[in-house]
Amino acid sequence: MKYYPLFLLIFSFLFGCQKDTASGTETETEEETTIAPYLPLSTITFDDFSAFQTPSPNWQLVGDVVADFTQKHALETTAGKGVLLNLPDATNKKHLFTQLEHGDLELEMEFLMPKESNSGIYLQSRYEVQLFDSWNKATVTAADCGGIYSQWKDKVGGTQTAGTAPMTNASKAPGLWQKLKILFRAPRFDQAGKKIQNAKFEYVYLNDMLVQKNVEVSSPTIDAAFSDEQPKAPLMIQGDHGPIAFRKLRVKTLAQDSVKLSNLTYQLYTNGKWDYIPDFDTMKVAETGTFNSFADLENLAKTKDHFAIVFEGNMDIPNDGQYLFETTIDDGGDLYIDNQLVVHNEDTPGIGTARALIDLTKGTHTFKLTYYEEVWLAWLTVQVEGPNVEKHYLLNPPSKFPWSKEAAKQIIVTPQDAPEMVRAFLMHQGEKKTHAISIGAASGLHYAYDLQNASILSAWKGKFADVTDMWDGRGESQLLQPLNAKIELDAAIPLAKLNAAQAKFPTERDTEFQMLGYTLNAQQFPVFEYQLGKVNVQDEIQVQEKQLQRNLTFSGQEKNLYYRLAVANKINKMPNGWYNIDGNYYLKMVQEKPVQLRQSEGQDELILPVATQAQDVVSYYILW
Repeated sequence: MKYYPLFLLIFSFLFGCQKDTASGTETETEEETTIAPYLPLSTITFDDFSAFQTPSPNWQLVGDVVADFTQKHALETTAGKGVLLNLPDATNKKHLFTQLEHGDLELEMEFLMPKESNSGIYLQSRYEVQLFDSWNKATVTAADCGGIYSQWKDKVGGTQTAGTAPMTNASKAPGLWQKLKILFRAPRFDQAGKKIQNAKFEYVYLNDMLVQKNVEVSSPTIDAAFSDEQPKAPLMIQGDHGPIAFRKLRVKTLAQDSVKLSNLTYQLYTNGKWDYIPDFDTMKVAETGTFNSFADLENLAKTKDHFAIVFEGNMDIPNDGQYLFETTIDDGGDLYIDNQLVVHNEDTPGIGTARALIDLTKGTHTFKLTYYEEVWLAWLTVQVEGPNVEKHYLLNPPSKFPWSKEAAKQIIVTPQDAPEMVRAFLMHQGEKKTHAISIGAASGLHYAYDLQNASILSAWKGKFADVTDMWDGRGESQLLQPLNAKIELDAAIPLAKLNAAQAKFPTERDTEFQMLGYTLNAQQFPVFEYQLGKVNVQDEIQVQEKQLQRNLTFSGQEKNLYYRLAVANKINKMPNGWYNIDGNYYLKMVQEKPVQLRQSEGQDELILPVATQAQDVVSYYILW
């Protein structure tokens, strides 16, 4: 039986009408600039060692590093800078400390480990997040990648805690770049220096998967450089265990400072109906007073609809620098600082979010916020973030948001005897793919396929899928969420006619390309079918123990037809026959084929001619 693609798009409106302007600039311009919801982290460069205390010889700066995932501790380097490398030996194996001393810290970085290596990141040189080659381990402990390693329970040399294992094994294969993201809270001390609150890992993400959440650590890790606890201390990278490489280290220090409002007054207007921000200078004030919250506007106005308010007061800025302001409003309003319009929030009716950046000096500034409510919901929040100032609400945060609801019971799809195939939208490189089908195998290897472009979108291991977003409430997002870290592959159509082997791979869809659906093989996995010109293609993806095997059968002959196996910023062919695809995954041909590694449009591509005979078969492995 053949299955044909059926594309059903479901449209729904959430909360009636909703808007998201999320834009603004320091000064009014003709072109709006999209503003990110958070200030960027600061980069610690690996161009030199200026950000670090004196390194020992085991620490090096290189241009790139490649590891053979089949060989213990095997690493090859390229001269240059931008990558921090630890190569310890019996003599040189000291830890590396930053010049920066931190309390609360947000950290993001990428790391690469060879086979069977071991290292760690120590927040404040004391609290370790374990880095370890945990690839394909069925059960993980606190000693595995993403684990919070054990601490001394009562005293140094005494009883150890068990540590905290990662929630899931999100590790990739040795030699691939992996992502780590941490939000750390330093211990708190009273004025006498007595600890009153433990250090805490608010979250740890490994390869974009949450592996730790709100884990308190009562004391330093057993192998930490220091056994005491401090409000601030350097970040430390372990140097005495195994080889490891780092890149893209970014941090944001977070003090306990906040932006505060004072001397707050309001002017209430109730003599009009507006669907835009009114001209307050022409209006009569109905009431004035003081306020300490934006949370209960209807009570302040003594009416549900058709009112406007001007809030004014002073704003205390703790540090010089750039600040991000964000307003979320139903229906609209403007934020002024020192009589300068900073955030304009007015679009279509409904809840909208707008942001803007402004440079401010430490000290007191004037604050003014205009607001109008037309009908239905009355809502207003203001958030701010700045240098060493974590994003927070001005005044108290609301106790409940209008879109809040009880957490839905998860709907998890778990493959049993036969594969599971789920048609659902899927996020891929920030874009929602609407023609995706996700295939889950009982063995624990899964992938998603684009039924529009005949491409593998992503692949992952472990648990299969959460489809709650497809069924909870209105199921507006229609998203399937993979339940473990995924790799993302190129989503473009991989088959094209080229005038020459060096010709650019087309970005436009060939008018002769057509998806034909899929059949099920003996194991109940789909075999996808499509055609281009005279050539018919059967695309079978076999799930193996540690990898996927893709088998492509081309029937019919066509001149100058090429298949693109991979495209990435950088592709390396390794001595073991595998291709390293941008440090994201590995690819290897099953049979020897005339594969061409070329550069095109600033990227590396793996292409090969196909359909050169009546029946042509191409097979390759994907491993991560």
